This record gives sequence, C-alpha cells and structure tokens, in this order.
Amino acid sequence: MIGIHPVHRRLAELHLVQQQRPWTDAELTDLIHCMRINANLVQRLDSLKQLSQHAYEMNDTDWLHEICSQIEKLQASMDAF
Repeated sequence: MIGIHPVHRRLAELHLVQQQRPWTDAELTDLIHCMRINANLVQRLDSLKQLSQHAYEMNDTDWLHEICSQIEKLQASMDAF
C-alpha cells in the first residue's frame, strides 16, 4: 500500500473544498502552511539527490551510501502515513 503524507492529503482536501466554495481565511492559512512544508520536503530530497550524484562522480561509496540512506529515510517518512 502506498502511503500519502498528511500534507499531500490536506492539499487534496483543500483543492476539493475550493471547487465547492471559496476558502476561509483559516483554510488559506492552512494551504500556505502545507505548501511551505511540501516545498521543504521537495527541496531536501532534491538536495540529497544532487549530493548523491556528486558522491557518485567522486567515487566516494561510503558517502554515497550515507546519502542514499538519508534519501531512503526521508522517502519512507513521506510514505509512512
């Protein structure tokens, strides 16, 4: 089973709400908060993937394994919900 991060689930909920009626101020605040968290997750994952490419190019397998472990942990935390 593929998990969905709570932020992504909330973004979907907010999208569905917006299709029925305008967002309340609280919902708009929630949207901004979720977008910020999502952006941070994406930025962190992209950064780790760039570092893994750099470690690969440097042929530093220990560093590469460490970075890949961090990527796997981050992805698992995103799918754990």
